[in-house]
Amino acid sequence: MRQFCIRLLAQSSYQLVEVQASLEEALQADEMVICNALMPVMPVRACGDVSFSSATLYEYLAPLCERPN
Repeated sequence: MRQFCIRLLAQSSYQLVEVQASLEEALQADEMVICNALMPVMPVRACGDVSFSSATLYEYLAPLCERPN
């Protein structure tokens, strides 16, 4: 699913940049999503005391990841 999401984003207007980030750096993000084989793509609503309110990326990816191939 990760590679599928990467391909989708590469073909979109999103700018895809892969980085290795510390937890502190990741918590500065506007939005965070996770994906795996069981849950195609899910928004991260909060991590510890940090809440993520943006869902723009999730709303773009979710319908594309959930449709049958």
